[in-house]
Amino acid sequence: MGVLSDRQIKSRCMRPVGFLRHDNRWEAVIPGVTHTVEQVDNWTTRCYARFRPVTHDQDLTQYGWQPMIEPFVDHAVRTKTIRNDLFAGIFEEKDVKIISYGLSSYGYDIRLSGKDIKIFSNINSAIVDPMRMSPTSYVAPEIRHDEEFGLDYFILPPKSVALGHTMEYFRIPRDLLVTCLGKSTYARVAMMPIVTPLEPEWEGDLVLEIANLIECPTKIYIGCGIAQLTFNVGDEVCEVSYKDRGGKYMHQKGTVDAIV
Repeated sequence: MGVLSDRQIKSRCMRPVGFLRHDNRWEAVIPGVTHTVEQVDNWTTRCYARFRPVTHDQDLTQYGWQPMIEPFVDHAVRTKTIRNDLFAGIFEEKDVKIISYGLSSYGYDIRLSGKDIKIFSNINSAIVDPMRMSPTSYVAPEIRHDEEFGLDYFILPPKSVALGHTMEYFRIPRDLLVTCLGKSTYARVAMMPIVTPLEPEWEGDLVLEIANLIECPTKIYIGCGIAQLTFNVGDEVCEVSYKDRGGKYMHQKGTVDAIV
């Protein structure tokens, strides 16, 4: 088993300009990623018989192509441009550092969505039962805004866990098993994501369990990096995938509770 590199991740996520017939199957062509720009220009100019250019979205459907991550950011984003109103139509723009997201060397840093965040709470004296989840087990946090970084955030109380979901939608290929790791910035304040592996042929929004392990309230920022995924490719394709088993979290949208 190996780990996908940044180039290999791009090859499964970036929109192809065409498809190339190879070993009786069609492969996605992405200039500068799967093939050189010169090769693609040459095939296009010569109307190469084994190359089929993409002109419409229907072409992608015809070849069965869908991005593994959507939306996909093909580089690491480490700053955000803030625009401040000074006076009378005069603006000031500056770049501020944020917790990075997007493509990394051997993985992808995912972002937390601001929709449907839930914090476990005993305010209703509820017992959390994974076999019978109840709305009384959660409270919705207040979403606030940090003017300095231009980001929304919420406060995760001490020794608490929040549920949320990613801004990204995933379609995991049959030959991959994806694992989730913490971001170093959050790890240094004892905030950890708790996520089970993304199994072969699973598809949906990724639900994140975010744990605050310390005795202090912690800010959790929305729209920037929250965790990192690594993509492990098997030596052979699995016999039975998550889709084959009819997994209960297939095509999940939003923050889905535990299902039996």
